[in-house]
Amino acid sequence: MYPGTKFNWYDASQFSTTTNATALDNAPLFLTAFSSDKGTEQMIRISGQDFYRMYGENLSFSKHGQVLLQAGKLIDAGAELLCKRIVSSSATLSNVILTVQLSAVSTQKTDDQGNPIYIDNTTG
Repeated sequence: MYPGTKFNWYDASQFSTTTNATALDNAPLFLTAFSSDKGTEQMIRISGQDFYRMYGENLSFSKHGQVLLQAGKLIDAGAELLCKRIVSSSATLSNVILTVQLSAVSTQKTDDQGNPIYIDNTTG
């Protein structure tokens, strides 16, 4: 240190928290990469509740570390993220697509004695 060096201490502990930014055109944009349980692996620009719909509501520190929590806090503060979900190249990923084919089958319901429970529309 040189003689005459000054240290200025600014106490910023009294600043109030800011409210969430509502206009995305002036929201800060952050570049981040993180791991998460779900979500796209493409680089996307995302903000607001879309982030939680994409990557999940429960951001786990024990599974994914501080980076995912910081991304959630940035979203909560009104920021917009340019983000990429990181997945190991050796990870096994599965995508499930369900295809359902419905068909109507009409059967007569009967009681314990074999009497019909429902009235047949054609015979009454």
